Amino acid sequence: MASATCVKNLTESLTKFEEGVARLQECCDKVGTEEDSQRIRDRMEKEKEAVAKLRAPIRTQFTELKKLEKDEESGYYSELSARWGTAWNKFGELQRICKKKVKEPFPSAMSRPLMDDSRCDDEEDPHSINGGIQLNQLKRYDLSAAQTEEAIQREKAQDISELEVGMIELHTMYQEFGDMVVEQAKPLEQVVENLDNAQTNVREGTSNLQSASDYQKSSRKKMCCLIILVLVIIIILVVVVTVAAK
Repeated sequence: MASATCVKNLTESLTKFEEGVARLQECCDKVGTEEDSQRIRDRMEKEKEAVAKLRAPIRTQFTELKKLEKDEESGYYSELSARWGTAWNKFGELQRICKKKVKEPFPSAMSRPLMDDSRCDDEEDPHSINGGIQLNQLKRYDLSAAQTEEAIQREKAQDISELEVGMIELHTMYQEFGDMVVEQAKPLEQVVENLDNAQTNVREGTSNLQSASDYQKSSRKKMCCLIILVLVIIIILVVVVTVAAK
């Protein structure tokens, strides 16, 4: 059956989407912990983009399955729709969590370099305390500026990612609207055809009624003429019989 193949493909796509959400959850859980790193955050963004791109083909498969179920009545559409709704809601919640976490600085980046720098300053020049303090402050300032710039860049990347996801969703909605228009086109064409047929039938009925009315009027005239003719014949016969009797 055609719907069996469609159900299989849709199930595989949903499984792939759920696995992507699970990987995104794993990356999101590591952000803000000791395992946090730029590599983890980059991977989180890639997983989020990859999962978001799966929405369009899944919606297309749902549309195909809905069309097939109208003919075959397999009943899988409702079950898979519930599964899809759960997975999509979880993905949306993860997106909000990731957006918050990605703006936070790395937990270990704030203290570890400063301790190492001060230790190196003491080892290199134990007699120059002021120089070590100044160098330490300079490095702290550079690190703070770098972290601020990094946070800004991450926020820009996040905004671009969200914009891309929004464009994908908008494109999917446009495709769904197009599918709905195509689905409704046939019933609308049928309605228009029925209206045209009804209008034609009304015209034919009106014409038939007019013909019947004309025929009825013609029949009445013929009946009147026939009655008059019969009366004339009867009168003639009466006259002839009367004359013959005299």
